Amino acid sequence: MKRTFKKFTVTTGGTPQPLVGTTTSAATGPGGTDPNGDSAVVTVPVADSSMFLNGDWVVIGSSANSDQERVFVQKVKDSTHINVKGMTLTHVNGSYVRLSVLCQAVYVQTTAGNTGVIYLGTQGIVKATYANVFAELIPVAATGVQPLDYTDPYRVSQDGGDVGEYFVDGVTGDGYLPSLTII
Repeated sequence: MKRTFKKFTVTTGGTPQPLVGTTTSAATGPGGTDPNGDSAVVTVPVADSSMFLNGDWVVIGSSANSDQERVFVQKVKDSTHINVKGMTLTHVNGSYVRLSVLCQAVYVQTTAGNTGVIYLGTQGIVKATYANVFAELIPVAATGVQPLDYTDPYRVSQDGGDVGEYFVDGVTGDGYLPSLTII
């Protein structure tokens, strides 16, 4: 199955962001336990929930802040809230919430009119030194010209790879179009 998303833009150049994700719009934390002793469902306020589906897994937080955890999206409540199960940590306003699903292929295409390079890498990406960078997509200023793209196929295994491991950086406001082939 092919899973496509809206156009994403680099929010703040020099600050890596998840390839497919958003941020919390308020601090949030665990909701205790339900009557069965399982973790309670927590409503997480996010800047944009459009990239998530009911039944997705997401990672909230980052390894740099020591608050990274993977939780289950029980329901996309509305355009700015998701209900998750399994949250055990507290997260500050502005924490990353990134899609974390297995896929057989990741495809990223730049958008026409970008002013700078889009850098693709893993968490901890530093575009200035190329630390954790695995691809750079040169800008294409003219419309009607095929933008640069990147594909990372995992077709050798049923296990695939986790899209939550992909991060992006570039010039503030430059755009990219990610899509996934889901296992």
